Amino acid sequence: MKAQYGVIGDPIAHSLSPLIHNGWMAEHGIQAKYVPLQVKARELAVALDTLELDGGRGFNVTLPHKEDALHLARAASETARRI
Repeated sequence: MKAQYGVIGDPIAHSLSPLIHNGWMAEHGIQAKYVPLQVKARELAVALDTLELDGGRGFNVTLPHKEDALHLARAASETARRI
């Protein structure tokens, strides 16, 4: 089974991240997939819990979820908080 990674946002279909990340993972023989995940505003916490239960390994977060992700993070550096 491939490890799952991805990018979370809304909208997300336009993202080039899956193309970029799946390309270098395949090139290096990494058994993983990187997927776009459309998550509506205010649904981030539930989505992250579900992804973790489903074995998700890591996800980038983009608009409109950046601030919510910071509040939900188990830990965040001072630099992340300032940004």
